[in-house]
Amino acid sequence: MSGYLRVGVVGHRNDRLRPEDVPQLSATVGGILGYLQTALDALGDSAPAGVSVTSALAEGADRIGALAAVASGYPLHCPLPFARAEYEKDFPSPESRWEFGLLVRSAERVWELEGSREDAPAAYADVGDAVLAHSDVLVAIWDGQDARGRGGTAEVVRAAASRMPVLWILPDEAAEVRVGELEEDGGLRWRVAKDLAADMRRLVAASVKRGRGDRAPGQHG
Repeated sequence: MSGYLRVGVVGHRNDRLRPEDVPQLSATVGGILGYLQTALDALGDSAPAGVSVTSALAEGADRIGALAAVASGYPLHCPLPFARAEYEKDFPSPESRWEFGLLVRSAERVWELEGSREDAPAAYADVGDAVLAHSDVLVAIWDGQDARGRGGTAEVVRAAASRMPVLWILPDEAAEVRVGELEEDGGLRWRVAKDLAADMRRLVAASVKRGRGDRAPGQHG
């Protein structure tokens, strides 16, 4: 197989993350990506060539995923809800705008959706859909609560559940990864990954098996 195993990263913005949790969140996301890459390498030519990351580059979880990709040399793909100049208005500090620009320049691919400030919730919902459309695995940095508005993390997780594997990191339990397992009734049951490397090997093996079948990329279960 060729191409990438595409890992989408979504979750809360900075106002719902504690600064002291961010280093561990970054390490956990980096660990997921590294274990996925190791599992792909072990499968050789039968697997995708490597891991890529899909991120919309909002402050918080999106940036954690994007920065982990850049730090490890994984390709970064970035759908943006608005034109770049308009999206920059989401980021009030010069440091955040500088980081956004750095990530845009580091990305292998950036595409701007046709969102409008007149209906910003729809724009954010659309970019969440775009992340899912370009992902085979979803990583969600999420407090487990219902979405506060359209396009929130809870909605994205629910939309992903029947389409791809979902990995959940609670912000205040940032060293743990929970694996979503789809039940017969369509519900999602979570279990803590006791051996993350082994879980990522199983995830990759299942993804490659699906890729040999008649499912579209990203479909699950």
